[in-house]
Amino acid sequence: VAGDVQTSDVFDLAKKHFGKLPRADAPPRRRPQEPAQLAERRVVLKDARVSQVDWRRSYLAPTRTSGESQHAMPLRLFSDLLGGGATSWLYRSLVVDQKLAANAGARYSSTGLDRGLFVLYATPAPGVSLELLEDAIDGELTEALKEGFTKEALERTRSGLLAAAIYARDSLFTAPRIFGDALTSGLTVDQVESWPSDVKAITMKQVMAAGRAVLDRRRSVTGLLLPEVKPYK
Repeated sequence: VAGDVQTSDVFDLAKKHFGKLPRADAPPRRRPQEPAQLAERRVVLKDARVSQVDWRRSYLAPTRTSGESQHAMPLRLFSDLLGGGATSWLYRSLVVDQKLAANAGARYSSTGLDRGLFVLYATPAPGVSLELLEDAIDGELTEALKEGFTKEALERTRSGLLAAAIYARDSLFTAPRIFGDALTSGLTVDQVESWPSDVKAITMKQVMAAGRAVLDRRRSVTGLLLPEVKPYK
């Protein structure tokens, strides 16, 4: 519930409409755990309805409450630096410079009750094969993880995240959702409130350590979406 309301009014309405309902005994929470990641896997899906081929790779990644949680917030910065828009490493190289992709990027969320996913995605440019595109992506990942990003790029990305956090507080939808996501994922209100200062404290060393820890091919699944070609009769 968000907006120009009084807490007491909200609780009075909740009690009025739901107070008579009997309380159920909640079963114990038993969450399945992801098995150990020992080798990379590939998934190929073909369908006659596919008009645009697509490439994706997902890595098992920590969140702020699961796995190697010290990497979670730096990994968010790494994600934006690597593939968070038209100024990111992957987009500039694959789309603008090499013209191998029509789109390329990365996404990751540091909030989750269990471990999450760090996802890379790309759509090949016309006439470019997925094999060529994947080789180029692997080359860019190797270079990014080895060379790192510039200080200017890190500060620009950090400023973008902090600005987005300010705008989120002005939204009657986004701000409550952020708190709800955090509380249901094991975080606290204080951790949400301290997020901007935590982001400001992240160093380049932490960003690169997070990327190198997570982007391990042995803990990845690569997916290809292809059109189904009917056999010639």
